[in-house]
Amino acid sequence: MEGREWNGANYEEEKSNFLEKLSSPEATVQASKAAKGKWDKKKRLVQKLKAAREHLVANTIGSISLK
Repeated sequence: MEGREWNGANYEEEKSNFLEKLSSPEATVQASKAAKGKWDKKKRLVQKLKAAREHLVANTIGSISLK
């Protein structure tokens, strides 16, 4: 960065000072949490449907007898 001396020993302190100055509006934070929750809900549904499909296929193949 121009105009500043870089001191690697104070990295964590400088990082925390910098991040304290940054802030997101509350609406953005809430929207982010809602989007994450929606994504997690969809992911759980996809996993549940995949498990049901695998169970159905396993039971169907097991019940078919070749003559």
